[in-house]
Amino acid sequence: MENYPGLRNDGRKKWNSAFILPEHRKRIAEFYLSQNDIPQPYLSSDELEELNYAVHQYLEERCMIELAYYRQKAVHRIKGTLIECDLIKRILTLMDLNEGMNYFPMRDILSIEKH
Repeated sequence: MENYPGLRNDGRKKWNSAFILPEHRKRIAEFYLSQNDIPQPYLSSDELEELNYAVHQYLEERCMIELAYYRQKAVHRIKGTLIECDLIKRILTLMDLNEGMNYFPMRDILSIEKH
């Protein structure tokens, strides 16, 4: 008897259990990617007051800062200089090291530190 792929030596078919439908493969990939997701952290009123104080202080000083923010189920960090704080729209404007303008909703900001 010749050797055929998928056949055992006794002629019975060997089942391959690695068959997965494309829909299943997609859901499995999404599951593994979602394992790294972080739920959005919420700041206490004390932390919000400290953040507000830091924003006003760093706006006056125009110094280099590091901003931690939440976006797309992850915490990110960026370095730059605070340019503006729009209290009506609740958006912070930051000029990064490449002199690009970045806009952050205040609800997404987690911390601001002098760098």
